[in-house]
Amino acid sequence: MKLQQLIHSAVKNQSIPDTFPHNALEQANNIQEPLAHEKRHRKNLCKLPLVTIDGDTSQDFDDAVYCERWRKNGWYLVVAIADVAHYVTPNSPLDNEAQLRGNSVYFPEFCIPMLPKNLSNNICSLKPNVDRLSMVAHLYINASGKLCKYKFENAVIHSHARLTYNEVQNFLDGGTFNHAPSIKKSLKNLHALYRVLSKVRRGRHALEFESNEQQFIIKNGCPVGIQAAKRGDSHKMIEEAMIIANVASAMLLSKNNMPYVSRFHNSPQGKKLEKLEELVRDYKLPSLPSTGVTPEVLSRYIQSLPSHLQDDFKKALLQTSEKAVYCCDNEGHFGLALDFYAHFTSPIRRYPDVIVHRMIYTVLKLPGWQRCGYRMKKSKLSLVCQQTTKTEIRANNATTKVHNQLLVSYYKHQNHKNPTYTAEVVAIHKKTTTGGALKALGLYTTFDNGFGRAYVPLANFKNGFYILEKNGNSLLNRQTNQSIKIGTKLQIKLAGFNIKNGQIKAIPIEKQTPTSKALSKMIGQVYSGTIKNISRAGFEISLPQVKEICFSPIGFLKDDYYRFNKTEKSFTGTHTKRVLKKGDSVKVKVVRISQERQNLIVELI
Repeated sequence: MKLQQLIHSAVKNQSIPDTFPHNALEQANNIQEPLAHEKRHRKNLCKLPLVTIDGDTSQDFDDAVYCERWRKNGWYLVVAIADVAHYVTPNSPLDNEAQLRGNSVYFPEFCIPMLPKNLSNNICSLKPNVDRLSMVAHLYINASGKLCKYKFENAVIHSHARLTYNEVQNFLDGGTFNHAPSIKKSLKNLHALYRVLSKVRRGRHALEFESNEQQFIIKNGCPVGIQAAKRGDSHKMIEEAMIIANVASAMLLSKNNMPYVSRFHNSPQGKKLEKLEELVRDYKLPSLPSTGVTPEVLSRYIQSLPSHLQDDFKKALLQTSEKAVYCCDNEGHFGLALDFYAHFTSPIRRYPDVIVHRMIYTVLKLPGWQRCGYRMKKSKLSLVCQQTTKTEIRANNATTKVHNQLLVSYYKHQNHKNPTYTAEVVAIHKKTTTGGALKALGLYTTFDNGFGRAYVPLANFKNGFYILEKNGNSLLNRQTNQSIKIGTKLQIKLAGFNIKNGQIKAIPIEKQTPTSKALSKMIGQVYSGTIKNISRAGFEISLPQVKEICFSPIGFLKDDYYRFNKTEKSFTGTHTKRVLKKGDSVKVKVVRISQERQNLIVELI
């Protein structure tokens, strides 16, 4: 399937609206460039050298920034945001459709915008060298990175340059940069501010996860390459600027007792907390404190691990994290370790940001507030929060699905070139049996190249039989005495590609010796033997005909569920009451060869 087909399927599956109703399009198309009367009561910031910094292919520019020194060692940061609330008024056709969509949805080479393109890519977008209406946050930050004061106003701005992350990163690294001295100075100040804010972020133990975002190289609708999305200081300094602007917007609304759309991220709860406890055990870390999980606790866990395990732990930690949601009660953001947080900086692509802008209009009684702003009842605001959380989830589901499908498609078509990879175990797939015991089913692995991932069923191991150890965080092969745990490296061969489900299955690569080649001739043969020894893992069986001691894993017995009696060293069937003990005569069929122990793996018949 080609990219457009995958996107169409994902959009349909998640019920994402992808066409605008006529009345919303008509309203959008009737909106013109800012007129004189729209600019009249706004602060004129057109001479301030604000710039946008975005990706190479971005077209919807939500934010522009400027930074200069303030007082002795502080900074004055200006974050100008597209004034979407001025154009998308409450209960208008555009507003109804924006609320229904909740957010823009970004796929490779394709976007389903929240607003029609005349707004998202034109009138609202802070394009260079044209006047744009903006909601501006003026932020004053001291030398220690503390937000000392802030001010919000609506203004007219004039972006002095459309910059890209790569372009700015090149400048920060000392490369050529053909822009005005005022822009260069602003960027240097912003970079210096970022370093201080980054230190503050670490000091409050905010969880930091390096992005492992991947970009596909698409040709004729098919993925022909994958590359890591570069993320340097140019990305991070914009991120910090947006975070502190978001914090200021939340503080303003809280200070004025205005119910608003808060971005809430909770600490791990319920099953997520159980997963976290399991993860901590897997990495043999100290137990979680009884006082509860805090960002500082998780940060210290990360720092206590060897550097080569930290990335894997962080990836696994994400699976234990609660999803951030929108709510109308300010309860803070666990991951960022912040008491106040809202979304203010992306109203072109996120509906909650539009709501926050309208509330700022109302609180400050900014020019036009009676038309653009509103105060929403908490009960109604709660419904909006639930709706926009749902639209965000469905967008993530759709984009993740397409990403995984492209990944499988890429490796399927590359398999003839390189079917084998070095992979690292990042998680053990476990299942609770009907008896309440944990059973391991397979391994989740990531490739050393950083891009691929595959699932390795334990049944694909021909070298003995792996069982979950008592600690629940490692597997042991009783025949070879080998163990597998998080961080174990494997050589794998890609064996199954399910593009629809976005899954790759693999088998481990195992070497054969001359002895194993001789033994392999016995596969499929039936022999008589005697049980010589019994362990929880299965049976050691003597085969006099071939002078071999073979092994039969307990998992091969499918006729019943067998319980192990440690005292009597026997197995008893739960339903059939069949008893298997040392000295019993049995018939077996040779299934495979244990490569490490060079013996036969058999099943009882």
